[in-house]
Amino acid sequence: MKALFLFLVIAILTPCSIAIAEDYEKVIVISDKVGDVIDAVERAKFGLWPEIKGFKSTIFLQLSDGTYVAEVTYEENAEEKKTRTPQSEMSIKSLKSYIEKVSKGEIQPGFLTDEEKYEKYTKGELVSISGKVGASIDKNERNEYELFNNIPNFERATFYSIKEGGYLIEIKTLTDTLISVVSDTKMVSILADYVDRYERIRLNRESFEKKWSIVSYDEQGIPIAENEMLRYHKKGCCFACGCGLASSALGLVTGAVLALLSAEGDLLEIMESERTGIFVSIGIAVGGITGSFIGNSFDNKIAKGSIVREIKKSRTPK
Repeated sequence: MKALFLFLVIAILTPCSIAIAEDYEKVIVISDKVGDVIDAVERAKFGLWPEIKGFKSTIFLQLSDGTYVAEVTYEENAEEKKTRTPQSEMSIKSLKSYIEKVSKGEIQPGFLTDEEKYEKYTKGELVSISGKVGASIDKNERNEYELFNNIPNFERATFYSIKEGGYLIEIKTLTDTLISVVSDTKMVSILADYVDRYERIRLNRESFEKKWSIVSYDEQGIPIAENEMLRYHKKGCCFACGCGLASSALGLVTGAVLALLSAEGDLLEIMESERTGIFVSIGIAVGGITGSFIGNSFDNKIAKGSIVREIKKSRTPK
């Protein structure tokens, strides 16, 4: 009787145990900087999952079979929903490393996996910058030539051509590999001149900057030249149009006043005369051209600053 009782107990409990084991899920703490739940505030702070609309939270789970998933909770049409995406141990470790580095200020928010870093570019051959440094700039050369000073734990920077045009800089640190892309096709020539004549350039950069039409430098110390800015089409026309129209209106008034001052007779006859039409036309033309020229200079200045900021942003190591 006891044997039968034990058998029945085991028979009843075994499926329950299996079901519990199958449903076992353990929450993984990615980093003590975020705890076991990454909420909307932390997501914004670390620049995570920007593509998810209505984001509320993310947790990482280890399932009973040993695999990992990220469970994202979001809101859609006033309804709370959840979605799960598989994760590897490597991706979890990479995310932890990324969060730690952002918290310490070593890198800026904007997470990319190693695969995502390269997916837009086809890395080509090694590119030698100069006979003095070759294709890589090491720690000593970095200090000597004042390059890559913004990269913590810098080890070396290696230069490659890319099929899309320009160059890819692969930056190795003690803990990570970063990439920076420079679209300027003259970058190697500019850097070669910079390295080869550094002692003279260090004392007087003006001639060097004038030679290569350099307008600024990125955070790594690499020059930004007008040649690269030509690849960006951000020139506006708001000031050119505005100033042109305003000056044309002013020219119309000026032309009309000059016509009145230089003519005699009835006001209506003067305004309808051919002479008045000539004065007004000249006033509008001169005013419009002058105003457009002035406005265009404003547009160029504004566009130039905008393009430089965009180039610096695009070159930020990721």
